[in-house]
Amino acid sequence: MEQFASLAGVDDSSVANLLMRARQDGVTLELRTHEPARHARHLAALWGAALWETVRATLFYGGGIAVLGVVPADRKVSATLLRTLLDVDEIRVLRADRGLGRIGWQNLAGEPGVLPAVPALYGARSYVDERVMERRLIILAIAEGRSLRIAPADYVSITRAMVAKFSGTTRLLPEGGMIDEK
Repeated sequence: MEQFASLAGVDDSSVANLLMRARQDGVTLELRTHEPARHARHLAALWGAALWETVRATLFYGGGIAVLGVVPADRKVSATLLRTLLDVDEIRVLRADRGLGRIGWQNLAGEPGVLPAVPALYGARSYVDERVMERRLIILAIAEGRSLRIAPADYVSITRAMVAKFSGTTRLLPEGGMIDEK
C-alpha cells in the first residue's frame, strides 16, 4: 500500500500516450477541453449528455495492485463483485470522484474532481464493466478539464482493459437520488 500512499508513481505522459495510441490505431474520438469537471454528473452536463452516456472511474487497491474500475456513471461499483473478480478479501478505494478516497491528490494536476479514466496514469490494471460495452459511445475524463467521447471497444483496446461484471444494482437518477433495480 505504501507505494500508492501519495500517488508518487503518477505518469504525466500517460494521457499523451493514450491519445497517440488511439491515433496510431485509427480510433475515432472527440476530444474536448472545458472547465474542470467536479464529478460525473458535471462531466455529463459539460457535454450536454445523459448521465448514462458518461463513465465513472474509481481507483482501488486490492491483492497488491492498483485497479482502475470503469462503470457507467449512473452506477456504482459493487464491492462484493469486484472482490470476487480480483479474488481478494479486501479492496480499498484509493481515489474516486471529487477526490474521495484513502490517499491524497498529490501529483495530480488541479483540484480534486472527476477521476481521469487513464489506467497508465496510476500504473493500474483496468477493468471496464460490461454495462459500459452496451453503449455506442462513452464520455470519460482524461485530465483536468479534458475529456473525450469514444466507442467503448476502442477504449478497452487502447487501455488494454479487461471487461467484466462488477457494477451494482443501484442506479443513480439524472435529477438526483437513486433506485435499486434488484
